[in-house]
Amino acid sequence: MEDLEGKVALVTGASSGLGRVFCEELLRHGCHVVAAARRTHLLHSLTPPAHSPAGRDPPRLFPLSLDVTSSEASIDYAIQLAWDAFGRLDLLINNAGFRGSIKSPLELDEEEWKKVLVTDLTGVWLVSKAVGKRFAAANIKGSIINISSIAALERGHLPGASAYAASKAGVIQLTKVMALELGQHKIRVNSIAPGLFLSEITSGLLSQDWGMSSWWMEGSQLKD
Repeated sequence: MEDLEGKVALVTGASSGLGRVFCEELLRHGCHVVAAARRTHLLHSLTPPAHSPAGRDPPRLFPLSLDVTSSEASIDYAIQLAWDAFGRLDLLINNAGFRGSIKSPLELDEEEWKKVLVTDLTGVWLVSKAVGKRFAAANIKGSIINISSIAALERGHLPGASAYAASKAGVIQLTKVMALELGQHKIRVNSIAPGLFLSEITSGLLSQDWGMSSWWMEGSQLKD
């Protein structure tokens, strides 16, 4: 892993799942971490190591209340708090996400569609915008990592995920355009598409009886 000693990272959706693991690993590698989440009470159990891996000042953790579905002004205010906590940021991991219920596009209601898109796509844009502006103004060659999903790729489609898959596919395309446009400021933008694993957001998925074997066989029969 690239030397993260003394760097400052902001992780959204830090209270559980991948976000929490990201925080733990970044701290373990000597990175100061702003752990952002709606449920800030769950951040108290995140404990920075007592010693730095290279013998320098130990990494510190700053819990931050952040709802990525809130207004642009509220998000910008929270990002300023994150910036002020350590005087800079070097890395943003846009991890906050919401999958929603397992429903076909004929059953999904408009409010849930909007909630998924606002959380998973609009939130990524607004947080990236707030951090990216500060990177550029401070001439920091920062890094933005957007967490998409295998649901956004051809090999990861499952029934009942129309809003989630659309939002995460949007994250991938947003990442490509942001990388193109922010490159002039020496800001790197990348996306990761994790597969399916047990977490708070996927527990309902993994308990489903999909009947995938019969569905796959029926759908893959060659027709004359």
